[in-house]
Amino acid sequence: MKKLCLVIIMLAALLPAAPQVQQDGAVKGVWTMDYDAAVKAAKESKTPLFVLFTGSDWCQWCKVMDDQVFSKPEWQLYAKANLYLAYIDFPQDAKLVPEKYKARNEKLQEEMEVEGYPTMILMDENGKELARLEAEKTITAQKFVNLIRLRLLYTPSELEKVYAKLPAEEADVLRKRGERKAQLEAELMKADKILHAEIEAAQKKHEAVAAPLNEELEKIGDSFDKEIIIRLMKLKSADKAKEFEKAQADLEEAMKKAMEWIQTRPEQNEANTKIFNEHKKKIEELREKTQQMVLDALP
Repeated sequence: MKKLCLVIIMLAALLPAAPQVQQDGAVKGVWTMDYDAAVKAAKESKTPLFVLFTGSDWCQWCKVMDDQVFSKPEWQLYAKANLYLAYIDFPQDAKLVPEKYKARNEKLQEEMEVEGYPTMILMDENGKELARLEAEKTITAQKFVNLIRLRLLYTPSELEKVYAKLPAEEADVLRKRGERKAQLEAELMKADKILHAEIEAAQKKHEAVAAPLNEELEKIGDSFDKEIIIRLMKLKSADKAKEFEKAQADLEEAMKKAMEWIQTRPEQNEANTKIFNEHKKKIEELREKTQQMVLDALP
């Protein structure tokens, strides 16, 4: 029994541990579940924000990132100096996430269109998404840090570091151009929001007008089309009209049976291929028959 316990302890020690995460507040370089605090701190200190969507106790790629990146000193030293870290967890063990964050995590997942784990989002100090980084089998902490540094190059805080190394006049010219670039991006984003709002309003207005029209059209459309065909047939003879109605009913029945058979999800084999082709052949024959009857009845 003692040997078994020892083995379990040794195996647990070999497993990558999830990062240490605080529940409230935000400290640079320390993972926090308190997303709002991290956003606020990033904005106030003009520091980028790194958001990790993870499944800490089940996601294998998340464990790869924990083991090969987030547990390493290269990452920890860089993050402590340069990033706020938000930890959005979706574990199997519900007790790992405070109740107050569960609904909010779901909302963040939807808003940021997160479809898998880990999803790692790098944002600038104003919450603008700069990049989504991926887990890799051969990733290292330093490689991951380098990827982040490259994607942060044009953020205001990183640009100031560049300006500080340039002659004052040259830095001033570049700073003004950078500010104008940021202003143009903000104005374009504002214009896009206005456009999207106008499109949404126009769509709602269209739907309000179109919905009753479509409803009435569905009621009239099919019956009108069928009535025209029947009237044409009756001009030829009452027998032709009855023959057409039977052919039309046979076609509808054949299509219904084919659909019911398909919905049983039959296996792909020679016998079922034969059945499928028989359904298809019968539908095509009946469709051609009804079409020809209509053509014959045309004035």
